[in-house]
Amino acid sequence: MGLTGAEAYSWMFCFWLFIAYLGAFLMVFAIREISNPDDVPDWVIPMGAGVWMTSPMIWAHDGYSMLAVGIALIPTYLLSTLILAWIIPECRPVRIMAAVLHMMCAVLAAFMDGYTFMMFALASSLLIVLSWIQNASSRKAILCFTVPVQIASFGVAYFLYSKYIGKVEFDTHPMDFFRGWGLDLAYVAVPTKGISWIADALGWSVVRTDLTHFGDKSVWETTFMLPLMLAAIVSFILMRRQPLARALLVIAVVSFYLALGPSLKIDSQKPPDMQQASNPQATALMPEQYAVAPTGASWIYRNVPGFNSMRASYRWLALTAACAWMLLIFACTWNWRRAWWVVVTPLPLLIFTNLPHLPSVFEDKGLNRELVEEWDESLIPELRAHIFGPVPAASKWVVESRRPMIGVSEGSGSLALEPGDGSEPSLRGAPNLRGTPSQS
Repeated sequence: MGLTGAEAYSWMFCFWLFIAYLGAFLMVFAIREISNPDDVPDWVIPMGAGVWMTSPMIWAHDGYSMLAVGIALIPTYLLSTLILAWIIPECRPVRIMAAVLHMMCAVLAAFMDGYTFMMFALASSLLIVLSWIQNASSRKAILCFTVPVQIASFGVAYFLYSKYIGKVEFDTHPMDFFRGWGLDLAYVAVPTKGISWIADALGWSVVRTDLTHFGDKSVWETTFMLPLMLAAIVSFILMRRQPLARALLVIAVVSFYLALGPSLKIDSQKPPDMQQASNPQATALMPEQYAVAPTGASWIYRNVPGFNSMRASYRWLALTAACAWMLLIFACTWNWRRAWWVVVTPLPLLIFTNLPHLPSVFEDKGLNRELVEEWDESLIPELRAHIFGPVPAASKWVVESRRPMIGVSEGSGSLALEPGDGSEPSLRGAPNLRGTPSQS
């Protein structure tokens, strides 16, 4: 298509974000149809979807590639479960289409990102169980149709992904890693500087770095969600008698508990001796003695398959955020007739609260693009001069992502080693892009 690697990647990212927005749009539409289809105007639907898509949980994870897309797609995934477990179409062809959609979402989640695949598996299972408990009239349909579809969907997704990567078991990690990347309650309540432009302007944000805090910047930059949580609490109080609201609250509480990791942290920081380390990431793991108290989740992270691979445990907060957002939408649409002007107020406020300082963001992203272009300008001539023989696995992506610029057809070339050098080629002069994550 004549696109550079960076351009193709950007267009791919835009495509999946569009699908995520469409899924959030349809989720708001579905909730409106469940609660109050006649009174709520159509313009509320795109605004409600905009609240989700502007969440820091999504845009602040952009350096983690498909994790950001996976988080953005959570409402899309849950929509398929909502149809199967709560709406439950009576028409057989529609049921079959809903089952196919659910399986497609499970497979997509497995290949998109492991963290959000686990979130989808847990949330969908809890939605099904809680629907069965609360909706007596639907129990037969749930047991005979929804449950088999759920088992088949995630069974097929796991089978396909394990066959693709060639293994059925995944790496486990020390508990200090889960603890270091666990959610600190201070991060939820007080934003890190640069995350919310309103908080920055009012002086409510604080500076956090890996010199003083465990984990890495993704833990404290992506987890500010106090406004959404407060809105969700008020929403649940208004909707506490609705079965779906109770189900969403249960999922939100469970995922928030898992996000804490094995230990409770309240502005927990590194001791002075660890702050003196020349490489802050060398002290990113958190020993138990520096936490406030154990949460009891360590058994889950040690022994339960899937959970024991989710070493960045704070990311469970993405599921909490999705459920809080759905509670808010549910309350807004349900109570529209009573006082629409009060109900709609949180939506634009949350959008503005979610946004960072946009000029700074655009400047950073523009700098990233310039650095990639400079890298390509210096790298492409060297690649053209050294294409022959088999490509080392660790460097294959260099050639594959730049074939259009190198002028090499698929399978015709590779990156060669310098004569007499037994090591794999390195990328000297590679730019240090802003937002590029550490491994976690």
